[in-house]
Amino acid sequence: MKHKAKRRPAQHLIYPFKIEAYSHEGRGIAHYGTHPDHPQEKHGKKVFIRYAMLGETVQAKIRHQTSRLEEADMLVLQSDAAAERIEPICAHFGVCGGCSLQHMHPDEQIRLKQNVLQSHLQHFAGLQPEQWLAPIRSKQADYRRRTRIGVRYNAKQDRLLMGFREHHSHHLTTIQHCSVLDKSLSASLPELKTLLENLAGKAQIGHLELAMGDTEVALLIRHLGELTADDVNQLRQFTLLKGWQLYLQPNGADSLHRVDDATAPMRLHYALADFDVQFAFSPLDFTQVNSGVNAQMV
Repeated sequence: MKHKAKRRPAQHLIYPFKIEAYSHEGRGIAHYGTHPDHPQEKHGKKVFIRYAMLGETVQAKIRHQTSRLEEADMLVLQSDAAAERIEPICAHFGVCGGCSLQHMHPDEQIRLKQNVLQSHLQHFAGLQPEQWLAPIRSKQADYRRRTRIGVRYNAKQDRLLMGFREHHSHHLTTIQHCSVLDKSLSASLPELKTLLENLAGKAQIGHLELAMGDTEVALLIRHLGELTADDVNQLRQFTLLKGWQLYLQPNGADSLHRVDDATAPMRLHYALADFDVQFAFSPLDFTQVNSGVNAQMV
């Protein structure tokens, strides 16, 4: 039986590295032994460096290490930037764990993903495509129709955190906006935080979800304990003013129920105009978060 190698906490070691390739998820790959500062005993060992790009020389901080490889975060770019490096569109990028490739030009992202797919087809199935179709493209911001946002109340500080988890951490990054989220949803995040801060049962809330159809928006509150009648009324009034649907989920998926109109179906809708069809879905159903990509895929 194979045992997964345990990660050991790395000492705070910082080294320069030359990026030789990309990993499947877009991290830069380098090896020890290419710089005089590298420890002799580590020569040849592979390092995966977040945010580093092909051809660049970077200073990186080792974050995790195993006997076979190490993981690091780029600290400083020590060479000219790769031609494909761009400025991230979101101020939270680098801390928030929601996005990982905003520093890479969209064309380079597509090239990387096609290379990964080609590698998998060859390695796992022994296949080599005769022809590649043009990739499906979409805008880089204001496209996401669904999100799950963590909520945590710190009673000692009397502070509510609402945001996405940081990379490789359970800590939440408080966000005021999300660049990839639909603009109307992103603009509502500060209001949602204020709403939750005013609830008596804010410590009971684990996360919230936003789901959008073509004309509807659903707010789902996952709560770990009972909410007071006043809390539920505040949530209901907020969604009524917004024209949103409101759902509460105290336990598993079977506990989901609609609150703004208990007699109405638990459904949102999206249409494919080219086929003259409309689909109904629950806020918990899987849907392609990018509606533009969804339409192109069908």
